[in-house]
Amino acid sequence: MDYFEVITDAKTGEQTIRPYTADEINAHKAANALTIEKQEAKRLAAYTAEADPLFFKWQAGEATEAEWKAKRQEIRERFPYPVSSDAGI
Repeated sequence: MDYFEVITDAKTGEQTIRPYTADEINAHKAANALTIEKQEAKRLAAYTAEADPLFFKWQAGEATEAEWKAKRQEIRERFPYPVSSDAGI
């Protein structure tokens, strides 16, 4: 992925492309990196709001175990843990 900014002259509308420096690229990657902690927090919130109610409905006979497990899997897929490689960046 290329990192750059497009600068537009307000008077002429002419656009210039300025590549990011290595430091700017590293700062961008660090700011946008998924961390395990961030994903765990998002998963916890989703489990609490979405999966836990299904669990209790399943326990009360108002939903199925499959529905509860499917919701948990959907949350895991929605908030994946980061991979350790920088491949493709």
